[in-house]
Amino acid sequence: MNEGTIGIILLLGISATVAAGIHLFYPRFVLACLFSAVAATVLFQAVCYLQLGYIDPFFPVAVAVGGSISFIVALGVGALFRLFRNKRA
Repeated sequence: MNEGTIGIILLLGISATVAAGIHLFYPRFVLACLFSAVAATVLFQAVCYLQLGYIDPFFPVAVAVGGSISFIVALGVGALFRLFRNKRA
C-alpha cells in the first residue's frame, strides 16, 4: 500500500468514527452531517500536519476533497442511524 491509499483509508475511518459520534448525540440529520464533515476534515488535516511536519501545499484542495468525502460518509452513517432510530420508535 502506498501513502495515498493509507491516507484515504485513514480519512474514511476518521469520517465514519466522527460521524457516528455526532449522529449518536445530535439527532438533526443535515446539521449532524455538516458538523461531522467539518470536524472530520479538521481532524484529518491535523493528523496530516503531525505526520508531515508542515501544512500541505495543496491545503485548499485537500480540504475541499476531504470535506466532500467526509460529507458523503456522514450521509451514509446518518442514514443508518436514522433507519435504526425509526425502527426503534
